[in-house]
Amino acid sequence: EKVDQLRDRARQEIEAKAFTSAITILEDADRLLPKSKETAELLGAAREGLRLEEEARKVHEGFWR
Repeated sequence: EKVDQLRDRARQEIEAKAFTSAITILEDADRLLPKSKETAELLGAAREGLRLEEEARKVHEGFWR
């Protein structure tokens, strides 16, 4: 199924820390199959990863200023 393929790709992106790409892929999956719990959980993980990455970047930038 197309949604399963998209979720598999998104998992790979999350593992590679490519959170923005994973979010885009999962938004496509959500449009094809709205309100899927699995897609929502992956989307939450990708958004949290992106948030933590941004937080770390800000701390790092502040450290070097």
